Amino acid sequence: MSIVDTKAWLLAFFKKCQSTSHHSLYDIQSEALCEPIESYLSNLHPEELLYHLHQNGLFQPREWRRMEAVVKEMEKQNVWELIQKEFHRLKNEWNGPDIPVFIFPIKHGDKPLKHRATKKNGLALKRGIFLFISSDHPSTELKAILAHEYHHVCRMRALDLNDQKLALQDLLVLEGLAECAVKDRYGEKWLAPWTSLYTYEEVESIWKSQFRSSLSNTDPDHQFKLMYGKTLSRFPKWIGYNIGYQVVNDYLENQSQTDHTKLLKEPAETFIKGSKFR
Repeated sequence: MSIVDTKAWLLAFFKKCQSTSHHSLYDIQSEALCEPIESYLSNLHPEELLYHLHQNGLFQPREWRRMEAVVKEMEKQNVWELIQKEFHRLKNEWNGPDIPVFIFPIKHGDKPLKHRATKKNGLALKRGIFLFISSDHPSTELKAILAHEYHHVCRMRALDLNDQKLALQDLLVLEGLAECAVKDRYGEKWLAPWTSLYTYEEVESIWKSQFRSSLSNTDPDHQFKLMYGKTLSRFPKWIGYNIGYQVVNDYLENQSQTDHTKLLKEPAETFIKGSKFR
């Protein structure tokens, strides 16, 4: 299974857009990009899936002319082949599942990185991965984003976690452990910016007052505020992601081994109790 040939879907979408009216572009995008996903991930309605993908970074249908050039450039750079090879390396290293990986251009992917609100993004479900990228990412960065999302899948499978109803503590460790895997495999250069936003001293009080009492909370809205912060709440930007990384990184610094095939199976409580956040 692994890497799905979304190039063919995208090229078919662009071709159909050339001979249609503007108001039906959403329907065409849903038909061309989301309906084929049903054969891989059942029980996902195309229209609902399209909304979800747009929320996570998929380009808007009106961008199709500019995205056509982006996809052609991605094809020249063998993006699909590169990710395919790295997927198999990770699968063998982590004894992970063979799941579909869907690659799509990210919104405003034709613009320079510094002018894009979201430079790249990924979405991991237990049954599949979506990557939203462009043609200007270095090859190691592409490998790192795949590794981050695939690590999520491997951990959710190893612990039989419900990807639709994660406790906050599971979410924190899921993000933190995935970034530590990226650091171990590709180096600190490819860590997400949120990993170094704050020190322990800067997050200690908010951890004690807001996070510690919510570790078993499964409410998505509450989690969203704690994880993302900033405009979504009164909390600092990306605070939850940063705390998740600090928890796992501190735990690993106190350990003699960092075998990720074993770490994948460790419950979230182990990382928290074994760190300064205990």
